[in-house]
Amino acid sequence: MATATFALTLPSEGMEWTISITNIDGEGQVKDISSYSSSAVNSSVPNLGSLFTIDSDNNAVNGYPGYYVTWRSTVLNMSHNQYPSTGFSFDIWSSILCEDVITNNNTWNDLNNKTYTLNTNKHTLIYNYDNYYAPIWSKGGTLRITVA
Repeated sequence: MATATFALTLPSEGMEWTISITNIDGEGQVKDISSYSSSAVNSSVPNLGSLFTIDSDNNAVNGYPGYYVTWRSTVLNMSHNQYPSTGFSFDIWSSILCEDVITNNNTWNDLNNKTYTLNTNKHTLIYNYDNYYAPIWSKGGTLRITVA
């Protein structure tokens, strides 16, 4: 099992941050929920630590082609409701990352050492739907993904 690390630098707004997703199958497609095994989503931001867990039973990886990729702590019927009523989401606003994950079916290993420019008009964030706030957010910047 591997860990994917998402490191954001030089945002136009917000903070620099690092998010990791543990216990992933490097050969598995990023959008395939079976490539996760009780995978913890962790933060480098003080006092946040482990944010939520991704596993094949209760979670979703979705994308909106041309816009963003989202990891959710709950499964939604995306045709009826875009936003969960509870749990967390990790949303990355990059049309190229979305294309790589959703359209091109990239594996985690395909994303290793890639960089992505993030949208300067949208918030890339971790969102807490239980308390209606984003403990981590930014606009713009460069996202580097490493898988080890």
